Amino acid sequence: ISHCWSSSGFRKFLAVAMDQLGPAAFSAACAVALALHAYQMSWRELPRSDLFTTHDDAFFGLTYTVSFWELLCGVAAGWLVFIFGHLCRRRTCCFLDCASISQTDPELKAAGIARIPDCLRCSKEMVVLWDEHYFTRLWCVYEVAMVQSIGNVPIRILPMDVYALVALSHLYAFCCMIMFLFMWQWLPEWWGFHAANLVASFPMYTLQAHAGRIFARLYAKLEEQFDSFDVRSAAVFSEADRDAIYKCIENLYDGSLDRFNDNVRTTLKESTMRRLTGQRALVPYSTLLLQKLPEIPFILTLLSTGIGLPFYFLVPFYLFGVTCCFGELDLAAALAMELGRRVGRGPRGR
Repeated sequence: ISHCWSSSGFRKFLAVAMDQLGPAAFSAACAVALALHAYQMSWRELPRSDLFTTHDDAFFGLTYTVSFWELLCGVAAGWLVFIFGHLCRRRTCCFLDCASISQTDPELKAAGIARIPDCLRCSKEMVVLWDEHYFTRLWCVYEVAMVQSIGNVPIRILPMDVYALVALSHLYAFCCMIMFLFMWQWLPEWWGFHAANLVASFPMYTLQAHAGRIFARLYAKLEEQFDSFDVRSAAVFSEADRDAIYKCIENLYDGSLDRFNDNVRTTLKESTMRRLTGQRALVPYSTLLLQKLPEIPFILTLLSTGIGLPFYFLVPFYLFGVTCCFGELDLAAALAMELGRRVGRGPRGR
């Protein structure tokens, strides 16, 4: 794991946790919510509160009592995996300089630094926790140079702000869904459902639009750093290390720092930007899946709430849930991000 020491530790944790544990957290949230829904459909309803949750439906003549179990327990399961999931992955090892290299013993520190190339050669990949400071630090650049020279170790660049916004989207969407469930019960008839949906969705997609604007700026900044990259302009804490690092990089690239510069500006830039922006949407579908972690438990909560509905209505309701989770909501989020990106254009956004 390559990172800049001056960057936020919390953002680093979010980026690594969501990258490594995201699929497991998504699966856990879906599995818990689905299990609770199946239990209520097949056996009996779990306890529910009539306080602020009773809604009379004039069309079917039914009274609904909202089931919060799927949403609350599903989202909680996903977040618990993000926080504690690393305890189940003790066989996964990584090299993190501040933890793997002694910071108190000068001799051990020098020996650890000397072994960095060996650690990189034994790695399956290098994960870069990127922010705008990363390519300005010479030790970070040195690690990139080592991996690029090896050739068979891929580099994955994780923009930390992207993952921070995805985490914020989780919390924001969860709060909006809770707000919808409470509002729905206080608004009468069919129009109440749509009014509550509109009011609850507006802040959620406003955040998505803001995220789209930020994503576009981050990608533009990253591409700009690739285009203007020059190892000679990178800063280092101790100037005594500069000549030694330059010499190591020159040995790796046929005695030329410019050859390394060209490699970063072309090969690394092309692979990174293709992975981040190689689709029509601002973010890959896998990232959208992480953003929608609360959505499947929410849809299952709605389905459990309508347990008493006639069968002929439940079938299209389930079809609506599937298409909504894996198509409609993703499309709406992508459109909101694209709108945010376009609105963000201007003197500051260009």
